[in-house]
Amino acid sequence: MLNRKPLQKKRGAKPDPKALADQAFSLFIRIRDANYRGIVLCATCNSPVYWYDAHCGHWKGRNHLPTRFDENNCNTQCSVCNMNSSPEIEKKHENYIRWKHGQEIVDKLNVLAHTTTKYMGWEYVEIAKMYWKKAKDAAALKGLVLSNNSLEDRIAIWQSTEKGSS
Repeated sequence: MLNRKPLQKKRGAKPDPKALADQAFSLFIRIRDANYRGIVLCATCNSPVYWYDAHCGHWKGRNHLPTRFDENNCNTQCSVCNMNSSPEIEKKHENYIRWKHGQEIVDKLNVLAHTTTKYMGWEYVEIAKMYWKKAKDAAALKGLVLSNNSLEDRIAIWQSTEKGSS
């Protein structure tokens, strides 16, 4: 067995634009679903969780790019339900979406999940910027505090490295 060092990102390396978009979107969904005290209820088991510890659960998985950033496809879940991809949990999530948005949205998401979409790096960054702003606005309305602006800083780093390489 080889002794390999774990892969480490180079200091100052350009952030992954898809990861930036995922983080901003997840942050927005968790804050969107929180009450003014920061508590969310898991969409599949109804357990109360503090928004910061909750997960952004995708009914149609993140591998389906057309629904990855669809707000109707995503709801806050506890970590146990989000990490459990059993048919029972998926059905509960589907039922929650049907209850919240109606059968028409469930049908739309089923179709959308099987279409093809491709995003360029700059498009992911635009998604990240949009959801970072929406998360900040939602947090301010609910009186929730975002701990730091590291996501905003990484978005700015990505944009500055893109300008330099153009």
